[in-house]
Amino acid sequence: MYTPMFQIHTSVWPSEVKSNQEYLSKDSSHQFYALPEDPRSWSREEVFVWLLSMQNQHSLPPISSDRFHMNGKALCLMNVEMFVQRVPLGGKLLYKDFQMRLSSALYSSKNLLPHHTQ
Repeated sequence: MYTPMFQIHTSVWPSEVKSNQEYLSKDSSHQFYALPEDPRSWSREEVFVWLLSMQNQHSLPPISSDRFHMNGKALCLMNVEMFVQRVPLGGKLLYKDFQMRLSSALYSSKNLLPHHTQ
């Protein structure tokens, strides 16, 4: 029998997650939970929220939370093949989205650094 992904997730982090409705509405285009802009700061729970939102947004098959039991820093160490190995149908999409978020965060943090003039 099919086990909804969120039930798998709550068994992994039962004390920190209350309900699926806390994170995403039934219309997946409206998120109640805003992820931090910099994916390097994501907790394991925020990685799961990102995966769930990507799954809903792109109609991907269910993604097992066991395959991504890691925080944002660990995701940064993964290459495209590692994403595809974990999610054969959608791994490239996940990798591209994550890299775009990471690039955006890196670019915006560079703009915050003071410029030195000589």
